[in-house]
Amino acid sequence: MNWAHLDERIEGVAAGRAEKRIAYALADQYVPYGYSEFLISEVAWMVQQNPSRRPKCMLIFGESGCGKSMILNEVVRRFAAPEASAEMPVVSVDLPSATDMRPFFIRVLRALDYPFSQYDRKDVLYDQMVMALKVANTRVLVIDELHNLLLARKGMEECMVTLRDMVNIPLSILSAGTQSARVCVAADDQLKHRFRCHPMGKWKVSQSTRDFVATLESRLPLLKPSNLADKEILVQLVSKCGGHPATIVTVIREAAREAILCGEESIDRGILEKVMTRILAEKYEATNDRA
Repeated sequence: MNWAHLDERIEGVAAGRAEKRIAYALADQYVPYGYSEFLISEVAWMVQQNPSRRPKCMLIFGESGCGKSMILNEVVRRFAAPEASAEMPVVSVDLPSATDMRPFFIRVLRALDYPFSQYDRKDVLYDQMVMALKVANTRVLVIDELHNLLLARKGMEECMVTLRDMVNIPLSILSAGTQSARVCVAADDQLKHRFRCHPMGKWKVSQSTRDFVATLESRLPLLKPSNLADKEILVQLVSKCGGHPATIVTVIREAAREAILCGEESIDRGILEKVMTRILAEKYEATNDRA
């Protein structure tokens, strides 16, 4: 028997498995925690309730990387209608950077697979969008990057008018954006009473953060426990990452890859420190500081 050839096959299989485990560790996946599950339960209520004259709307706001889009994506995953269904209770779109609402109307129509002409007047596109939402029996319209239409004054005014009209369809709106979106909603006499605003901020060393980190670790394809929720390790992780959720998650996932590659099969403090140093050095702020 060619033992050398057999060894090569075994090493190849092991390498293939390692690649799959690393890909799984690095993949973007929703990790439940108390606050996110509360927000999703609120959306579930919005989906299940019969349309009312004053539909409930939500704005999740905070800086980039705080987990807003992750929650919206999970909402769509949980409440999307079966492919064979003609109804779409939840429809999701991203708002492009634009000076008027035309691109938004077109994106909603495309999401609903409703026939239209992009050369139609803006008011015609709006009427078609409203009709499409009613035909699909849409209960919740999910809008990500709401702040993109609030950059130009003309776009902001038109966006506010459109949102006021849409909640009177009636239609619940779940949106996400930066602090500027929160300021604009608060400045509108009607919208500030329709939208319930939920902040997404930096994490602190708390039980909810500990629970999240423990859950994330339990989903990593490592053969040994890392005990990342241990108080000393958690303090180091949160402090070095500045409490930024996306950075914390990235560090943990990248550390899992490092643990697989080096054969340790757990994230010890040495691996964590090494990965944190590298990830933080790659951030724009760090690069800018060195310039």
